[in-house]
Amino acid sequence: MADFIEDIRVTDYTTTSRNGYTPIHVKVWKPNGDPTGVIQIAHGMSEYIERYDRFARYMASKGFLVVGNDMMGNGQSVESEDDLGYFSIPIKGLKGAMKNATTSSAYVVRDLHHITKVVKKHYPGIPYVLYGHSMGSFMARRYLMEFGKELDGLILTGSGRIPYNRAMAIYGMVHSLIKTRGDRHIPVGIGKVMYKSFNRGIKNPSSPNSWISSMEDRVKEYDEDPKCGFPYTLNGYEALAETLVFIEDKNNLERMPKDAKIYIMNGSEDPLGNFGEGVKELLEEFQSYGIDNCSMVLYEGCRHEIINDTCEEKVYQDMHDWIIENVM
Repeated sequence: MADFIEDIRVTDYTTTSRNGYTPIHVKVWKPNGDPTGVIQIAHGMSEYIERYDRFARYMASKGFLVVGNDMMGNGQSVESEDDLGYFSIPIKGLKGAMKNATTSSAYVVRDLHHITKVVKKHYPGIPYVLYGHSMGSFMARRYLMEFGKELDGLILTGSGRIPYNRAMAIYGMVHSLIKTRGDRHIPVGIGKVMYKSFNRGIKNPSSPNSWISSMEDRVKEYDEDPKCGFPYTLNGYEALAETLVFIEDKNNLERMPKDAKIYIMNGSEDPLGNFGEGVKELLEEFQSYGIDNCSMVLYEGCRHEIINDTCEEKVYQDMHDWIIENVM
């Protein structure tokens, strides 16, 4: 890939989560000159924001300011390594709206929104795009429902649709395990079953993580990175399950701005997107709730992480072109 790194300025910051205590690591890629737009990244499960460095440098070279954070319980957004995979201590005794606003899922999205507000204060009046991958795509969809008017565009990769009843079943299972094991318990079995099921459609997988990319070197990088693939606690799985339930609730789906602009980009061989079928269902769901400016693309032969697969450069270009044509 061409070297587009030279004039990009990269800065790290630390802020505090909306839960009041978790440190949140934030990274900013600044272009050489005034930015023409902002792209905010919401990363996936068991990874961290630096994995998006190539993507961010490419977009910064095109004039965009790129910002992203390690979600709580991931990367450097932990008080100690013991908190990897643990999101936020639940507040007991709350009910209704107060309870919903203080779940781990809510805090992750409120952290994303806080970063949006800070960036907009420093860079007002320019287009703002949220890009969510995998678990981050689910968080981004919740963001759309709660703070959608902040966005000029939404891009989702490694996404799919998990129907409400199935999401509720997942949440119920996790909640039951928390009652008996505690929310810091690491359910190794859940992770093994999940990744084994993801690899089921991959011919001759060389790694439990072969499902993320068709490129062996990128899978090896992931396997050897201690900040990737670490197990979640039940608390972390609860945050994910809460999000899945939230984004399939009909009342929340009705809250999505009808004028939202959405681009769904997935690998045709991504098991989380059910090999394209779940992506089509997601597109149809958006359209059924009145969002007309919504489109999708599948990259043939590519898997879950399309910015870490053979289509990487094509994805960068397509994403850039979509923003220019639909948002700017």
